[in-house]
Amino acid sequence: PNDVLSYAAPGVLFPARNIGLQCQSVNATLADVPHRAATVRTIDGAVEPRFGEVDVDGARVFRLQANAQDVLPSGTSPRCELVSYPMPGSALPQAETFWFAFSFWADDWSGTHDEQSIAQMHIQESRNILLNPFFALVVRGSEMRVELRLNEREVPNQATTRVVSTTRFPMPVRQWVTAVVQSRVSTETKHAPFFRMWLNGKQVVDYTGPFGYVLPPGGYAYPKVGIYHWIAGNPWDLQVPTRALLVGAMI
Repeated sequence: PNDVLSYAAPGVLFPARNIGLQCQSVNATLADVPHRAATVRTIDGAVEPRFGEVDVDGARVFRLQANAQDVLPSGTSPRCELVSYPMPGSALPQAETFWFAFSFWADDWSGTHDEQSIAQMHIQESRNILLNPFFALVVRGSEMRVELRLNEREVPNQATTRVVSTTRFPMPVRQWVTAVVQSRVSTETKHAPFFRMWLNGKQVVDYTGPFGYVLPPGGYAYPKVGIYHWIAGNPWDLQVPTRALLVGAMI
């Protein structure tokens, strides 16, 4: 229990201020989300729920949803994600071993040709530098993949960032999945960095080597879980205009 930095689960309010919701126009801590729910206005003017707590199989879970018809602020993409804020007490450790876990349930998106991320790890970036996540769990049709990125520069950018590991495996659908990560993040070999991931107890990733970014002064790394559908080069496949993810907990 002493190793738990952040814990998000339905009905648990604290440390809810360490856990936020980024869901279209809503950007707030869970403690500040009215009635623990969020709505979004679609292009036809309808107001629809995008985040909330729902009862599934006798249990209370989070439901996060993005839709192709959501009204988006300029320069943004459809998203509805839980985020552990980059701050002391909830950030990911650097150059030391940590565990990260979450449970999720997704529908069958096989036959679609777009991609959406359902989990990411980022660094806090106050220098106005656009950076991809150094860990991404991505769904494309009936396949999942884990991508790990590396940039050793003090001031990184997209052009000098490279993917150092890609692992693909079948997308588990219409079932509860517990994803567990054990990792040590570092851009330096001397820290013996690694990344391992299990889905329902089966190991799907076993990577050893540097990955991640050099943190800016006072910066932190942090995880996100939910639906993120980037638009650049990834148009929404309208065969499935709505993507939703059920999340039981994030630890």
